[in-house]
Amino acid sequence: MPITTLVKQAYRLKHDVDHLNELSHHSDAFIVEWPKYREYDNKFVEPDEFKYPSHGVKFCGYESCLNDVDYLHNNVSWPIISRRMLTTLLEVKEFPHRTWDVPFLGFPDNVSEELLRQGLSGGIRHDEFVAVQLLDQLDIFDWENSVYTMSEALPGTISKVRKLALKEIEGGYPPIFRIKTKPVPLYVSLEGRAALEAANIKGIRFV
Repeated sequence: MPITTLVKQAYRLKHDVDHLNELSHHSDAFIVEWPKYREYDNKFVEPDEFKYPSHGVKFCGYESCLNDVDYLHNNVSWPIISRRMLTTLLEVKEFPHRTWDVPFLGFPDNVSEELLRQGLSGGIRHDEFVAVQLLDQLDIFDWENSVYTMSEALPGTISKVRKLALKEIEGGYPPIFRIKTKPVPLYVSLEGRAALEAANIKGIRFV
């Protein structure tokens, strides 16, 4: 009888945008712009401490999305999740992170995206979302078994990964994590995925 080896897996966490396609929207919500707001686009990717904008960040979004989505697709790619999604992940295993409360104002689906970017008065306030910064990047890229292309423009960095293999770590992966070699994507562990699915967390897709 052949021996079967059970290999633990991880999944890339992406946004499920099927509902956006049905509504002909590009995002669930849009940041209310201010000078230099783009400087914060990548700050949540790195584990270094940074000063959160003191003026008070605000997003405007579509009410139907804010009511039914836990992992919000937004125009600045901030990792914004519901408190319910965060609690679900923490119940699997603790992981080092920081969070910031992010208020949202919800509006009807017929409001234009341009108006949402500019910021509208009124709307229905939502306080159940947070921006999450992971304070660790796992050094688990398997250089021997991954298939990748090194960057010519940025020596020492990877430009494209065609096959991603990860090294196992003692105690298993955190329920959500970033990889030091390619820190932008978010990943979830097998246990993290199972917990999110069991909790019926919305707006997520696993690759």
